[in-house]
Amino acid sequence: MFVLATFRYDGTVLLELLADWYTVLATGESEVADTESNARILAAWQGDEGLVPRKRRFAGPSLIRVQGDLSRDYARGLAVPMGEGVVGPGLARELRVVFRRAQAKAEGRLAGGAYLAVLQGYVEQLRAMRNDPAAYREVEHSIVAIVADERYLRVAADDRVREVVAQLDDELGHLYNRWMDVVR
Repeated sequence: MFVLATFRYDGTVLLELLADWYTVLATGESEVADTESNARILAAWQGDEGLVPRKRRFAGPSLIRVQGDLSRDYARGLAVPMGEGVVGPGLARELRVVFRRAQAKAEGRLAGGAYLAVLQGYVEQLRAMRNDPAAYREVEHSIVAIVADERYLRVAADDRVREVVAQLDDELGHLYNRWMDVVR
């Protein structure tokens, strides 16, 4: 059992108590800065025998699992697995630290906007490869790895950066789906 915290750039957080990557036990939404509310959510989950497991539609650390409106709201968020085996109020304080560090990393990486041009270059490169069914394999260990390593950019304060990261996700998704169509 562990908590998956998915942070949005505006400081809201979706908390999911998961039995495994495929089974949701409970969800809660709060503000990262509201440590008391987060502690109440986590404390309510601790030792609750009445939690009903639900199958998730998706699996994986960067995909949204919750069905409905929340999934759309958090689809572009930063998902971080936390508190494996330990679900308690102490985790509420850690949420703030993780979020602040991610935003600080994003700000530092962007270097006053200089890195935005690099990200836009990746989008253009991926768009130019759209018709190549093997393109995903070509970028799998470069751009795909970079986007995965820099997922903290999803909570960047700059709207333009988040938009370009969303475009990268979309283009990589398209290339991946094309590749899977070929290999199946």
